[in-house]
Parts: sequence; C-alpha cells; structure tokens
Amino acid sequence: MVGEESSFWILAALCSRVLPDFYTQRMAGLKIDTEAFGIVFEASLPELHAHFVTLEVTNPDKIDETKIDSTCLDSRHGWAQNRRRVTK
Repeated sequence: MVGEESSFWILAALCSRVLPDFYTQRMAGLKIDTEAFGIVFEASLPELHAHFVTLEVTNPDKIDETKIDSTCLDSRHGWAQNRRRVTK
C-alpha cells in the first residue's frame, strides 16, 4: 500500500507531466483544453450547448456553481423536451 506522502508526490508528478500548465497560476493548458472542448461540444450537441448558454454556464470565468446541478439535464426542462420533439 502506498502511503499518503507517496501518493501526493505521485499525483504531483502526474499533474506536472501529463497535465502541464493545468495547475499553474495562469492555468493556460486548462483554458486551452476548455476552449477546445467548448468548440467540439457546440458542434456535436448544439441544442444542449444552447441550453447551457441560457443557463450561463458556458464561460468558465462566469460559471455560477449554483446553476450547475441535476436541473441542467432534467427531462422536465427545455433541452430534453426539445430534443425529444426533434428525434420523434
């Protein structure tokens, strides 16, 4: 079994090698990957992306965590209802 300190250093090494620039002051790597994901997300699921835009959860600098919960994808809300209409 790996101890607590060893686990920390393994995680630190993985983050610095696998995810460079993610855990830095500027978080440049994270911002780049987030932007790339947003482009793919919008192209792949435009209706869901539009729903997230109405909830104002598409800009990472403006995300209000209180708006991100199960209601984002709840079938009683707009995106899921609109999707059912489109796919029927």
